[in-house]
Amino acid sequence: MTRIATSQLNQSALADLMRAQQQSFDALQQVNSGKKAQDLKGFGADAPALLSARGLQSRTEGYLDNLKVLQNQTSAQNLALENVYDSATGLREIVTNAMSVDDADVLMQEVERVFLDAVNAINVKQGGQYLFGGVKTDTPPVNINSMADLAAAASVDDIFDNADRARVTRLDDDRIVEAAPVADEAARELFASFKRIAEFDAGPNGPFGADLTDAQRTFLTTELQNISGATDDVSAAVSKNGLLQSQVDDAFAQQTAKSDYLKGLVSDLEEVDMAEAISRLQQSQLAVEASARVFSSLSRTSLLDFLR
Repeated sequence: MTRIATSQLNQSALADLMRAQQQSFDALQQVNSGKKAQDLKGFGADAPALLSARGLQSRTEGYLDNLKVLQNQTSAQNLALENVYDSATGLREIVTNAMSVDDADVLMQEVERVFLDAVNAINVKQGGQYLFGGVKTDTPPVNINSMADLAAAASVDDIFDNADRARVTRLDDDRIVEAAPVADEAARELFASFKRIAEFDAGPNGPFGADLTDAQRTFLTTELQNISGATDDVSAAVSKNGLLQSQVDDAFAQQTAKSDYLKGLVSDLEEVDMAEAISRLQQSQLAVEASARVFSSLSRTSLLDFLR
């Protein structure tokens, strides 16, 4: 005859109770956290895929943060470059008008006005950094504030303090682009025109007055051609920035779609089906109650009760 000890029955019932309590605790954690497990070990065979998806999601979010900054920067750059372009076309109009009426009495005042507009546009800052300084973002790329300063400079190159190298940035895993043109690339020829006009006005054939002299007319005719070339340079910088804006917007759309997909993938791997989790919690609680009743009953019972 097989003997059954009271202690063996109690130990078996206690083990059932502890197992039911653990299952209830696990189910409760799933309901409270919304996750299948609280550590990677709990995800079992899905752990490597989850780690990979999380890493890709983190990198994608980093790209999106950078692209948001770039969208703001390229927008500010577009506005600034359009202002420089307006200064170039304004200079051409000022010179053309003076020649058409044979009167340059206010020419230098008007030239100074569009010159200052160009300086302010080129020295624009975003987020505390000069946008057209290249990798040198802490120094104004144009270091003068008046036509007199420009005329006094030994050469037009001396007024530019931007770095030789443009800032670069990464759009995604495969694309690295220039973040902005440097100041002298976009506006050197425009400021060269400003400088020649200022020097001529201060030279032996100046200043410009109510009636243009033959020398002044000849100079302005030649300079109009230079201004047209300078305007083309600025226009090219505007177009280049517009292309960069399109690339940034395209990359942002791609990274957003990638982020949405990865969020869904991580959710599928990581998050629990709440309806199933609640059902398991309810079942496990019933199992705990049942196991507790059995254990309690056995704890009060001795085999001697059955031998009486």
